[in-house]
Amino acid sequence: MRTPRNALLCGLALGLALTVPRGAAAQSAVPASPHGTLPAGLDCGACHTAQGWTKLRTPMDFDHDKATRFRLDGRHSETRCAGCHLDLRFDAPRIAPAECGSCHLDVHQGRLDGGCISCHNATSFQDAAGLDRHTRTQFPLTGAHIRVSCNQCHAMDQGGVFSPLDSECLSCHRADYERGHEDPGGGTFDTECQRCHQTSGWRGVAFDHAALANGFALEGRHQVTPCEGCHLEGGGLRFQAAGPTDCSSCHQADYDSEHRGTGFPTQCVECHTADGWERGPFDHGAVAGGYQLIGRHSVAACSSCHMPDRALRFHPSDNQDCVACHRTEYDQVHAAAGYPVRCAACHTADDWARGPFDHAASANGFALLGGHRLTACTGCHIPPDFAPRFTAQGSDDCISCHRTDYDREHSGTGFPTTCLDCHNVNDWDHAVFDHLALSGYALVGAHAAAPCASCHNPADNALLFPKPSSNQDCVACHQADYDAKHTGTGLPTTCLSCHSVNQWTGAVFDHASATGYALVGAHAAVPCASCHNPADNALLFPQPSSNQDCVACHQADYDAQHGGTGFPTTCLSCHSVNQWTGATFNHDGLYFPIYSGKHNGKWSTCQQCHPSAGNYAAFTCMSSGCHSQTKTDNDHSGVSGYAYDPVKCLACHPNGN
Repeated sequence: MRTPRNALLCGLALGLALTVPRGAAAQSAVPASPHGTLPAGLDCGACHTAQGWTKLRTPMDFDHDKATRFRLDGRHSETRCAGCHLDLRFDAPRIAPAECGSCHLDVHQGRLDGGCISCHNATSFQDAAGLDRHTRTQFPLTGAHIRVSCNQCHAMDQGGVFSPLDSECLSCHRADYERGHEDPGGGTFDTECQRCHQTSGWRGVAFDHAALANGFALEGRHQVTPCEGCHLEGGGLRFQAAGPTDCSSCHQADYDSEHRGTGFPTQCVECHTADGWERGPFDHGAVAGGYQLIGRHSVAACSSCHMPDRALRFHPSDNQDCVACHRTEYDQVHAAAGYPVRCAACHTADDWARGPFDHAASANGFALLGGHRLTACTGCHIPPDFAPRFTAQGSDDCISCHRTDYDREHSGTGFPTTCLDCHNVNDWDHAVFDHLALSGYALVGAHAAAPCASCHNPADNALLFPKPSSNQDCVACHQADYDAKHTGTGLPTTCLSCHSVNQWTGAVFDHASATGYALVGAHAAVPCASCHNPADNALLFPQPSSNQDCVACHQADYDAQHGGTGFPTTCLSCHSVNQWTGATFNHDGLYFPIYSGKHNGKWSTCQQCHPSAGNYAAFTCMSSGCHSQTKTDNDHSGVSGYAYDPVKCLACHPNGN
């Protein structure tokens, strides 16, 4: 009967005998545990080993969380036992997880309630949730205060003793107030900082300028103007505006530089706005006899039409009298052609170069489409009277204008003169020719990029090869390529079985589909001439019955390595299709364990167990004195059916045990 593990370990540890006397005498012989009262059923072997009392287990099989109800989290899990248990009495001290002060010094000296765990965790003492703690005070930390270190405000509190501070802004920001607001020309600023400032930033001011400046609200560009632009550093204003619309009191210099001598009124808001000095709601039509600034006129410089004293350079009668200002442009382009001076009939105020001229209406329906819209008028018309250079009958009559282009590209080809079958009005060069519709042969893959002269005679566009019957009839054009590569091989002329329309080289031949023999492993990289006669593609070896019939091709390899050994010709039992060398023969799994168990290292040659050359089916256990009959007979004395015979040995000891 086996001794229970607990009793054995404790017995070894205490140096007691395995046989303990019964009764009270036995109980008094066992010394009291130095660890005090421990949980019932606690196994000494959870911490100690049988080699010695002080040789502790690593790691210990002791669940501190379950046994003590004090979970070892964070840094507690890394602390040595002696860090908390100062002697061998492990039943003391009894500490609850929330009683941190029993081990850790309270640097706050009891001034913070809620216990240590309300701010700290077991991972790092410095990783304190101070921000959350501060929300329970009269001064929650928001905005920029979150980024301030504790010591910046609690400068007088040393060692973590945090005393309540005055929560008024001025108690910390007195210097900021005095630097920016102390008596700024009348002492109108008070010390209630939060009326203008926010905790997100000192400069983010929500300041009601209108309430303090006689109704002058900061609008438009005034909002981004620095305070010192209007206020003196020591206090007081640089300007004395009577009200929000009294612009000239501040901007007299601007008025003088732009409008002196023009008689313009000083009511700036009639033309300008607070958003930008340059442009404003100036009603040019109201002051210029109804001449509105529209289109490109609205961005033209005033000096284009006005003298420095604002006198007019030109005198148009109304908005339609373009030639009064644009006489020079008219004379340069249209004077000799006798064009009318009603410029708005063709031009617009948005663009002088292009306008609403209806070319189709004046040119027998020939609309200016695509690339024609960008063509200069002189490309089709003869100055100065703009007589047409060509006589197109309509927008589809391309050849009447493009005869030279057609003759240069297509003369003698028999191509039709319906240019729009291939070309478009946007681009002459990038024609879209439907080869399939005209020839029944689609240009796919590499054919789409091949020059026409590869298949057609440039002189008459005639085919250089017999016309293919379909897109699959590759050999009609590629007979020379086939003959150069495959003559005498018996390979079919269905080129797409191996090649693709994208490129002739890099053919993908499905050897398995064509021969029934898949090229796997090292066979995939073997040159075809290794197995086939280059002249007629005939096999150099007997046809293998399947991918498993290795010896059909590798008979010479078998004879060189295994001739006379009696090895089977199922080569894949040991070899792989990736390489011939490095065969792996699973003697242990298939027959008898000789690379593991008790026979591992007990033999050096196969002949020790297989003495008959070439016959590996015959084996013996008695050769070289491995298992002598005398010893074997003695070991099996009284064993029923025993015989000193290798076959019987294997029957009873198939694993060599």
